[in-house]
Amino acid sequence: MKYSQACNALEEIFRENYSVRFEEEDSALRITLVETSNSLSMNKEEIISKVTDICNVEDVPLAKIYVRNENQKIIWADKVVNLNTSQSELRNASTQGVFANVAQKISSITGVEELEAGFSLGLMFSEIFKKHSEKEVEDYFTVGTETTTPDIKDIDTSWPRPWVFFRTFVSTLIVYIGFVQAWNEFNNTNLIPGLIIVGSFAVPLSTLIFFFEVNIRRNVSLYQLIRLLFLAEFFHYYFHYYFGKSAFLYHLTGWAHRLRELLKNQGS
Repeated sequence: MKYSQACNALEEIFRENYSVRFEEEDSALRITLVETSNSLSMNKEEIISKVTDICNVEDVPLAKIYVRNENQKIIWADKVVNLNTSQSELRNASTQGVFANVAQKISSITGVEELEAGFSLGLMFSEIFKKHSEKEVEDYFTVGTETTTPDIKDIDTSWPRPWVFFRTFVSTLIVYIGFVQAWNEFNNTNLIPGLIIVGSFAVPLSTLIFFFEVNIRRNVSLYQLIRLLFLAEFFHYYFHYYFGKSAFLYHLTGWAHRLRELLKNQGS
């Protein structure tokens, strides 16, 4: 690791009480301390003090400290500002403090790590133009079952990288353009239903798949997604027909009543 000297010193300090794990996050050091069965817990201030002392001496920028119990549940986590933190990082830390604290509390309650920092649109959509095999696509959609849903502690906390939604949109767009060209060429009315259906579903279907992909919990199966889609469509058309018809009749009777009053006034 880049900061091996600091890591060795920290491991030496905490090895009697914790199992220590180091990771790099945005060119800074992230430290995770996991309590062991025979460990004597140190208080938060003591841990932060020891870590910042070593990192300042070794000139190591520090990202976060996580402390977990034996079951890997987060006891506390803190974004530590040491002497090697730049002024821009200090400003970012102050402006993002409120949201970071809320996210930290939620992560602490649920027992999972926070999502990785450093969101990038380019990185998030970096898989769109990459080649993916048929097997990879099948594995990608084989989620949401009892055997394929990961344990909450094993969820990947990096930003999701959706790509199927874009290919779905492009495919439906190509089919739609094909229908339009065929209609312009042959003027066949049998093409109109297909043109309407494909054009209507292009964006909604792509959006649905996008949200399916960014669900990092991976606990919703494709079957459940399709079932809920058809149920939503059924209730949408049912309520639209029932309430829409009722509203139309209400306005129609209102207009008839006003027309009758107008004719009565003119007659008198």
